[in-house]
Amino acid sequence: FVHIRLGPYVCAEFNYGGVPEWIPTTTMSMRRANLEWMDAMRHFLTESVAYLTEHCLWAYQGGPIILSQIENELGDEEHGESTNEGIAFVDCDGRLVKQVNASCPAQRTASLQDYADWCGDLAQELAPRVVWTMCNGLSANSTIETYNGFFHDTTWLERHGSGRIQIDQPALWTEHEGM
Repeated sequence: FVHIRLGPYVCAEFNYGGVPEWIPTTTMSMRRANLEWMDAMRHFLTESVAYLTEHCLWAYQGGPIILSQIENELGDEEHGESTNEGIAFVDCDGRLVKQVNASCPAQRTASLQDYADWCGDLAQELAPRVVWTMCNGLSANSTIETYNGFFHDTTWLERHGSGRIQIDQPALWTEHEGM
């Protein structure tokens, strides 16, 4: 069985989490509600999911992939200062949009949680029959939050045990941080 980490940011102790090294040299703010990043991410995931579907690799098609991960370890601590250039706004209907609408006084700049929710929505849009995860950071309601860390560390489960973990989601340990 396979838990495929599509990402596109998967970390796995790779530079830029496996994202091509030229992307951080652009004006694009990675892993944020940055419209340029979101367009690139949508394209990458659309192509990846189409390939996996075409080759019948998902479990519901008889393939080995039982889980798929979108994003990894999403949180503020991983990033330095980022520009607000290209950052989306949340409109009165909760949608991510490109520009402020004067008729919507409740409109605000998109947060990192808005981006996490967008990731979960994108995953469900592209492959609704697949179980999607997000690991060790912010997660979307439509994904299962998983843990990576040391096997003997139970603090993650203790911190999340009163939330959705072991209530309507399984406790999943998806990456061992060391021996």
